[in-house]
Amino acid sequence: MKKYICYYLLLAVSLPFTQSACEDGRDEYLSDFSTILYFRDSGAISMTLYKTGENTKYQLSVVKAGSDTGATASVSAKVMDNAELLAYNAAEGANYKSLPSDCYSVGASDVNFTSSDLYKTVDVSISPESVESYLDGISTYVIPFELVNGSDSVNVEKKIRFPSGHERFDTDYRF
Repeated sequence: MKKYICYYLLLAVSLPFTQSACEDGRDEYLSDFSTILYFRDSGAISMTLYKTGENTKYQLSVVKAGSDTGATASVSAKVMDNAELLAYNAAEGANYKSLPSDCYSVGASDVNFTSSDLYKTVDVSISPESVESYLDGISTYVIPFELVNGSDSVNVEKKIRFPSGHERFDTDYRF
């Protein structure tokens, strides 16, 4: 009988310690990443431009993710200035050149997510005829987009998007 009392006493003493070991602390960090914003396809993306006399339409996809996808959020997709692009080139070992703003136009760059939105797009219109005058076969010209001023977290690894091009073909142009 004494043997069973010792087992029960040992069990009663050890029970509070086992309960505290089960806490994993996930809730501590979930609020930091309740909503994360990023470009769906980040980095340099090559695209084809055709000279048809019309502008090429392109869409940047901005995604809302995280632990609270039902939240509202906002972010701006801005074009980097030359100083920011030079800093990026130095940090990444790249040699991108920014296309002049007369080669493209950007629609509404402020992206506002409602509770039901998981992604939104930013419209970009590119003029192949204007781009043609800058292509030299050596340089890689880009439109350097960056996500800034997010109401929540912006994924650092996926906040930059470069529609780019560097090669010229007969009647189509890589961009």
